[in-house]
Amino acid sequence: SLKVQMSENKIGDEGVERLAEVLSNLTSLEKLILSRNQIADRGAQVLAKSLPDLKFLKTLSLYDNVIGDKGAEKLAEILPVMKSLKVLDVKFNKITDVGAQRLTQSLKHCPHIEKIWIWSPTITHWMSEHIQQIDVRINLQ
Repeated sequence: SLKVQMSENKIGDEGVERLAEVLSNLTSLEKLILSRNQIADRGAQVLAKSLPDLKFLKTLSLYDNVIGDKGAEKLAEILPVMKSLKVLDVKFNKITDVGAQRLTQSLKHCPHIEKIWIWSPTITHWMSEHIQQIDVRINLQ
């Protein structure tokens, strides 16, 4: 299975923008790991535009970046069309209650997703409990 593992490279938004340009050529990609890369909203938004081209993508990890609500919102928008996606990890970003709620709402249209990690210190304890009650696939460890 084809996998792009680019953890801890600090590629930032600029690097993600370059990566997004070539992603559409990697049509058989199954795993995209971009954890700890200082990716912010801009990078997440650009990435989100090219992700639907990846028809076989099963795992997407954006763990420990600096993505906020704008990035989360863009991801929430495309999740329903990413039919092959099973696992999404956006844990430890700058997502607040707003972004967490958007992602949770999006899950209603994503029966294909098996697990999603959302926890961030920027999400209130109340919201964490609330979204976990709404959808059991949400993991907050």
